[in-house]
Amino acid sequence: MTPYKLQQTYCEEYYENCHSMTPKFWEELNSVIPYLRGCDTVLDMGTGTGRVPEVLNSQGFRAVGIDASPIAQYLAERRGRDVFERDACGTLLPDNAYDAVTSLHLLEHLREPHRAIAESVRLSRRVAIHLVPLGYRMDPTHVQQYNTIEPLLEESFGRQVDWFESVREDGKRYGAIILRAVQGEQ
Repeated sequence: MTPYKLQQTYCEEYYENCHSMTPKFWEELNSVIPYLRGCDTVLDMGTGTGRVPEVLNSQGFRAVGIDASPIAQYLAERRGRDVFERDACGTLLPDNAYDAVTSLHLLEHLREPHRAIAESVRLSRRVAIHLVPLGYRMDPTHVQQYNTIEPLLEESFGRQVDWFESVREDGKRYGAIILRAVQGEQ
C-alpha cells in the first residue's frame, strides 16, 4: 500500500474509533496473555496507537509497538506510548530482539500475512502470537477474511505451533496461532 493510500485509509478517525480499550479488546488480549508467561520484552506488530503495549507494560512486561502508519505513530506519541513506524513484513530490527512478538487484528489487513508471521518468528526468542478475527467483518481495511485459523497454520517456520478459536461475549469469533521456540533454541 502506498504511503498516500495508507494515510487515506487509516486516518486519525479510524484509530480513534478502532483502538479504544473496549470490553471486546480486553477479552481478546486476556486470551493471549497466558502465552507470554516467562517473557520480559514484547513487540506488538500493527499496534496502531499502542494500546496493547500500554496494557502489557502495566502488567510488568517491557513492551513497545510498531505500526506502518505515521498517523498511528503520531497518535501513540501524543498518548506517551512507545510506538515506532515500521512495516510488520520487514522491520529492519535484529534477529531475536524480543522474548515475544504479538499482533492482534493485524494479519487480516495484509496482502501477504505469512511475511509478517515469518518476521515475528525471526524477531522473537520464545513465542510469536497472532490473533485474527474469524468470519465476515464490515471493515473495508480488511484484505483477508478467515473463517477458521487453519490457513495460518500451513507453515510452522520451525516452531512448535499451538492455536485456538473462541467466541467473544458479543458472539464474534476470533482465533490465534502461537508459535513457540523449540526447546533448546530459546
